[in-house]
This record gives sequence, C-alpha cells and structure tokens, in this order.
Amino acid sequence: MHREENLIGSMNNHKIFVDDISDIEAGLLILMYFMFKLYKREDYHIARILHRNW
Repeated sequence: MHREENLIGSMNNHKIFVDDISDIEAGLLILMYFMFKLYKREDYHIARILHRNW
C-alpha cells in the first residue's frame, strides 16, 4: 500500500509491515490481508483441479 509515493504497508506469507497510517488505511490493509488469504486458497484449489484434469 502506497501513499504519495511512500510505502506505508505491505505483506507476504510470513510478515506484515505497517508504517504510520490512519484508521481508513488500517481498515484497507486488514481487508487487503483477508483478500490475499482468499486468493492463496482459491489459487491452490484451481491449481489442484487443473493438475487433475491434465
């Protein structure tokens, strides 16, 4: 997450980085975390289905 060319938040599988953020930005970062987790779960299931059908 960037604000005016400055990195204020990021995440990967093991770590979440947060800088000085407002309440709205904190809410967006939390939403971004759960969207990332959903993406990883769906990616796993789709890859498993494709691998089984090939």
